Amino acid sequence: MSVFGTQNIANMAWAIEKCNVHDFPLLEALAAPSLRNIWQATPQDLCNTLWAFARLSVCIDPLLSAMAAAAMNRMSEMGSRGLTNIAWSFAIVQNKHCPLFDAISAPSIRSMHDFNDQDLAN
Repeated sequence: MSVFGTQNIANMAWAIEKCNVHDFPLLEALAAPSLRNIWQATPQDLCNTLWAFARLSVCIDPLLSAMAAAAMNRMSEMGSRGLTNIAWSFAIVQNKHCPLFDAISAPSIRSMHDFNDQDLAN
């Protein structure tokens, strides 16, 4: 998996979740290249990877910390769906990353008019 790019990692995480595979060693192996390539991840890659790990109730703290930092760095590029997916993912794994939630609140308030029903429900 060392040659996987961030989109490959996001797609693999999504596929693992869709197949409902709860294989922690596999997910840890997937987290390793995620950590190495985190700063190249697009907002979509971050959201998809976080969503998949959250749906599987997997909390790998170094990965979550790195993804939170990367998401905060890319916050201006996040749309309403991205903001809500990231907040939802951290809430599901019960990770109260206060700086991340603070960073999500400002753009969320500014773009509240762009949120649809699904965004608000998350």
